[in-house]
Amino acid sequence: MPSVDEPVLVPAPDLPAGRRSALVIATSRYDDSRLNQLRAPVRDAEDLAAVLADPDIGGFSVATVIDQTEARIRREIAAFLHERTADETVLIYLSCHGIQDRRGRLLFAATDTETQFPHASAVRATELLDELDECKAHQQILILDCCFSGSFSDSKGGRKGELDLERQLRGHSRGREVLTASRGFEYSYEGEPLDGVITGSVFTTGLVQGLRTGAADTSKDGHVTVEEAYDYAFAYVQKDGSPQTPQRWLFSGEGGKIVLARSAAGRAVVPARLPEHLLSALESGSPHVRIGAVNGIAEWLADPDPARVLAARQALAEIADNDIRRVAEVATDHLERIGPPAKAAPVAGKPRAFAPRLARRAPDSFVPQTGEVFSAATGGTALAFSPDGALLAVSGGLGQEVRIFDVPTRSQQRLLEGNDTWAYSLAFSPDGVLLAAGGSDGTVSVRESSTDRQVLSLRGNGSRANNVAFSPDGILLAAHHEHDTVLMWEAATGQQVHVLKGQGSLNAGLAFSPDGVLFATGAPSATGRVLVREVATGKQVQLLQCHDGWAFNVAFSPDGALLAAGGGKGTIQVWNLRTGEQVHRLEGHSGYVSHVAVSPDGQLLVSGGSDHVLRVWNLAAGAQVGVLKGHSAPIRGLAFSPAEPLLASVSEDSVRLWR
Repeated sequence: MPSVDEPVLVPAPDLPAGRRSALVIATSRYDDSRLNQLRAPVRDAEDLAAVLADPDIGGFSVATVIDQTEARIRREIAAFLHERTADETVLIYLSCHGIQDRRGRLLFAATDTETQFPHASAVRATELLDELDECKAHQQILILDCCFSGSFSDSKGGRKGELDLERQLRGHSRGREVLTASRGFEYSYEGEPLDGVITGSVFTTGLVQGLRTGAADTSKDGHVTVEEAYDYAFAYVQKDGSPQTPQRWLFSGEGGKIVLARSAAGRAVVPARLPEHLLSALESGSPHVRIGAVNGIAEWLADPDPARVLAARQALAEIADNDIRRVAEVATDHLERIGPPAKAAPVAGKPRAFAPRLARRAPDSFVPQTGEVFSAATGGTALAFSPDGALLAVSGGLGQEVRIFDVPTRSQQRLLEGNDTWAYSLAFSPDGVLLAAGGSDGTVSVRESSTDRQVLSLRGNGSRANNVAFSPDGILLAAHHEHDTVLMWEAATGQQVHVLKGQGSLNAGLAFSPDGVLFATGAPSATGRVLVREVATGKQVQLLQCHDGWAFNVAFSPDGALLAAGGGKGTIQVWNLRTGEQVHRLEGHSGYVSHVAVSPDGQLLVSGGSDHVLRVWNLAAGAQVGVLKGHSAPIRGLAFSPAEPLLASVSEDSVRLWR
């Protein structure tokens, strides 16, 4: 039997009953020149709103108010709190300048706030508290991530007085928790800008990270309370070294602690101890006695205690795997009636700095298999799925045409003729109308995918175009050439937009972020670095040190939070782009890793290279879950279908499909 001492993570329990609503207010732009423009509020609002609205985490109905006037903000607050009921949970988040008038009263700045007349043009804290006091919801959460740099001096000497936030925010309502990013006399620090890339404030970034990963659930009960979320954000701020001290106050709490979210990591449950009489019966030499014990254990499957359910599942699964057929079938029947178990995993130790939430948990293992050979013809050097997943384009190599296959029927549909050079890379436009091919002579040929009509022939720097990619909006087309050059054009006109040097040679990769704001490439020489640049300006915003060998192909996660790169020493490295920190270093290949691809749902990372095999990784956990064998030559391309759980791989020997 499994050890009763080993806790297991099971899905978190449902959120408490009652409607949950959140109003997220952020102001970064100010008309008054005395109020500094802020970078972080809008980014913070988007990140927090997303995690609060996630039905698997916050479960809130979220409304946002971004860069609005004082009158509009006051009306939105009043409308949001109007006609709430006692069993509801309401949350208000403000990110803006917090200011004082000359009588020391706290106000929140709006876009049209005039510092000469703050009491008449800013939202007063007393007005916000009055609205909360009138609100009937018994559970209220107020989060302030305000920069108090707009506070007015309280003396002619100009010294800023300390703002007594606890007194100013007390109010009269019961069941209210208040979090602030700093004390009243401190700044609330924004994250350091990365050459134009907007970063969130330190406090809200910590808050969001604790909720998104479930790391804030220190009790491991599957729920993140407001107190736990605050503790996690407080520790995050302290670790960052920002000179601010987050604050928390609970005013006349009702009904215990307020649950802010479900834990994305799950709930830690220790399997219950099975009754001794059932354990003894399982040791009997009589199958009839063991079957009776199996039926007794199965009664726990309907128990409301998750520890008993877990113990029953584990015991029945072990019996189904190990006992004789008659007994095993009874255990299997009970398991099938209750349905497949929710994913359970050993409790992790120290939480990672970042782990994206997955729509559903990635599998722990795959059954290794030989992929379906897609075509009887030889393999190729590059491949790409159309945006609808119906077509697969494959480059055949030197002097050979690009083949277009119909995926549902597994048949070759047509050839794109007239390719005099070796097509090293392929990419469909986001609408599927165009197909770009990067050639060995540096030319990027752009054709209509349905007619083979060439619409553009873009000259490179004379060296082969290792990778081509369209921006997510289809406006731009980029090519990574040998000899340290990335070229970028307008896809409609061929007008050149960027010529960027120092981008790496050999088969260094190129990828646009899902939102089209950034693109990443392998950096030059054997230093093993990845450059991340702004698409609009070409400006470098991050330099990620990775391998002690070449950095080859790169891939973003679907939410843009993670970036993976394959390397020359058989490793794959994964970074959190918000922090620039490495979250995984994946080892297992015996040769260089030339290609990586992330599944559309963000669960899986697949890598391939010179050792002829594909390795499948659980992206969140950083654990290998399968090895796919079938190729007899180095991997030249990988692509996930956007439409179905299908992976295509190509080497010089074959094109293969994997489900």
